[in-house]
Amino acid sequence: MLSILLLGSPLVYQDDQPVLIQRRLLRALLFYLAYQQEMIRRSDLISLFWPELPEEKSRRHLRDALSKLRSELPDPSILKVDQDNIGLDRSRIYVDALEFTQLVNQTRRSLSQIARSAPLSELVYQQVERAANLWRSAHFLAGARLPINEGFDRWVVEKSQDLTYTRLYLLERLADHAAAIGDLEAGIRWVRCALEVDELNTDLNYRLLSWLNDLGRRGEALNHFKRLEFRVKKERGGKLLPAIVELQKKIRLQADIPEPVDRPVWPSAPVTNIDRK
Repeated sequence: MLSILLLGSPLVYQDDQPVLIQRRLLRALLFYLAYQQEMIRRSDLISLFWPELPEEKSRRHLRDALSKLRSELPDPSILKVDQDNIGLDRSRIYVDALEFTQLVNQTRRSLSQIARSAPLSELVYQQVERAANLWRSAHFLAGARLPINEGFDRWVVEKSQDLTYTRLYLLERLADHAAAIGDLEAGIRWVRCALEVDELNTDLNYRLLSWLNDLGRRGEALNHFKRLEFRVKKERGGKLLPAIVELQKKIRLQADIPEPVDRPVWPSAPVTNIDRK
């Protein structure tokens, strides 16, 4: 099996041995084909990768790219060309992004029927946890050095947004499940994973602060509040919502830590000659 991992920094393996695809264009072509569940028309690939070229020239570029990609794959026959359609042999490749999508589709109906305050069934929990754990970092194709092309870049952005939004939803449901069964430690772990995706999410930060407080980890909660306040000011130039601020005050009181007082910087007024006498 050829393993193509896209949920994070892209990696390609054949029997646990890394496969290096040297050229950016060939990597982009492989990743795009790997994500597709069906064969893709030549014309669609041409429109995506060479939209500005005349048809004859763009078809020549595609033939050349396919030939070079075949030569860099461990088994050239994995790349399939059927008349005017192009794709990868699905029976001989594994793609983590496609497994993620499959697991999401399998659990979508069940998740819609289970209240956020109720625990998940064991089967649904295992499927959702499996899907969440497929991600190796917070972003689809993270750090990939791929060719600059408006159409391909748009495709990457759109897929990244869709996948990231879905992952965030699954992480929230896992946190909900942990809270429903009283496992706040697990809930905190899932919330932290979700905050890697959406760092300034108010609901997630409120839950993290609240659960840290419930577990008596108030110093950790206050340190998180300081970091959050700094990031909000830096990224958005604003202030935290009142609910977060009020929770911070509550945690301070329970931790028996006085609120910091804004003191004027000494000296508070210009020093005069009379002051020096």
